[in-house]
Amino acid sequence: MKRYLIVAVLAVVAAAGLSTAVSNTASASGTGTLNVVHGIPGAVVDVCASGPATGGAWARIIEDFTFGDIKTFDLPAGPYDANVVGQDAACETPLLPGLGASGVVLPEGANVSVIAHLPASGALADAKLTVGVNDLSAPGRHKSRLTVYHTAAAPAVDIRAGRWLPIKKVFSNVSNMQSGDVEVQAGSYRVSVLAAGSRWWSPVTTEKVDLAADTNT
Repeated sequence: MKRYLIVAVLAVVAAAGLSTAVSNTASASGTGTLNVVHGIPGAVVDVCASGPATGGAWARIIEDFTFGDIKTFDLPAGPYDANVVGQDAACETPLLPGLGASGVVLPEGANVSVIAHLPASGALADAKLTVGVNDLSAPGRHKSRLTVYHTAAAPAVDIRAGRWLPIKKVFSNVSNMQSGDVEVQAGSYRVSVLAAGSRWWSPVTTEKVDLAADTNT
């Protein structure tokens, strides 16, 4: 059976709740897939990188990047430096101290997400980058994997899911910058994000998520 590797990020990038998704096939030999997610409300930025894809020199890879946008690249595997910078600003210096990363390794065949976001406090000066490697291994027959990153300017959350009502708690007390995976039967689910410890009927936001078999969402 042909196996499709589809990756998505459920990134709660605002207190009100905004879900974003990325999808692509497995990367070609010698390359890895990089998903860049903009999760900082109100900021329009550029993204620069230095590494194997740029010959080791700084290059602007995304321009006029706005909140909620996602860009996906297949790049040569290896170590990269990356900076989120102001529009048309020099690549060498990040816009804020936490919006630069050095020596981030993109492994061959891997699928990596880099999310620019606020801390739990919402302080723009403390904006940061969270890097996660998405698990593309087979989740099991007729199953799907759900990956969640907490990148909201918000305190710890619980995440619940269900076919009809989002009752079952699948993640508990997830803090800003934490992430996790859960494997479920493939199908359509209602997924809710709630303040940690809240009852299931008091969500901050609820989204319908289609979890196809043999995928990571």
